[in-house]
Amino acid sequence: MAQPGAFEFDRFQGLSREAQYKIDAELRTLYERTEASLLILSEKSGRIVSVEGGLNGLDASVLSAVSASFFAALAEIGNLIGERRRSAYQYFEGENYKIYLSFVNDDFFLTAIFAGRVPLGLVRTYSNQALKTIRTWLLEVELNATREEAARVVDTEFAAEVDLTLDELLGDDVL
Repeated sequence: MAQPGAFEFDRFQGLSREAQYKIDAELRTLYERTEASLLILSEKSGRIVSVEGGLNGLDASVLSAVSASFFAALAEIGNLIGERRRSAYQYFEGENYKIYLSFVNDDFFLTAIFAGRVPLGLVRTYSNQALKTIRTWLLEVELNATREEAARVVDTEFAAEVDLTLDELLGDDVL
């Protein structure tokens, strides 16, 4: 959905087309339910996975990178004081906008910017529902990648075993 201030960005490439479509649709639904100005789903280094909405003059790529840095800085501060548990979300309230940052899992997070009139509880409730769904899809993607890797390893090992067995049975000269 094209919004004021929308822009092009290099999309995170680690998802299947189907997973990307599902995540985009879920973010779009969250956008509509919360009346957010901008939603960005990013991976932990700040690369954007999906974006919905926009704010004039705001580059979502920069916001995503700064949000990733913010989470990394908080984690390091926690380490310095002996705290290993990270906060699942962070919240900022300004004069015109509120910012809600939330982890999806260890590798992805959501940045939500919404108008001051929108209640935080509404954003948190719908965000938690959406992130639970997205978390499930990301887990499926991870499991599928693991299965594909395992199949490739098994196929490679099986092929090597077959070659070795054929060489032993038939001799090296046959093939």
